[in-house]
Amino acid sequence: MQNKAGALPRTIAFLVDNVVFGAIIAAATAIIKPESFAIQQSMAAAIATTYFTVFWSTLGGGRTVGMRLMKLRLVRTDGSGLSVARALLRNVGLFVSMAAAFLGVIWVVIDKDKQGWMDKIAETYMLKV
Repeated sequence: MQNKAGALPRTIAFLVDNVVFGAIIAAATAIIKPESFAIQQSMAAAIATTYFTVFWSTLGGGRTVGMRLMKLRLVRTDGSGLSVARALLRNVGLFVSMAAAFLGVIWVVIDKDKQGWMDKIAETYMLKV
């Protein structure tokens, strides 16, 4: 298996991705003009979930915009690409990892395989390419 990516390049890629889908959300909000904050938040969650699910899956080559910039790729632990269902499962795992005071995300730093909880749940590795 190629070199597994550590916390710093993964964090930078995630921050870049937040800027990208933040711009998409801002544009969608300007066009759609949701009537309430709850609708706007739901729309933002749907956009973010779709963004990561598509790009993490084989549809997006296992690489978001930020991951491409940082030369990272997401793969299954057997080296294959992720199905849309597996990418969606990783999204759920990311939510759980962040909801637990980011402990599941920080786990990358201490795990011997550099996996966060979302990686353990979805059986994935983030690789340097």
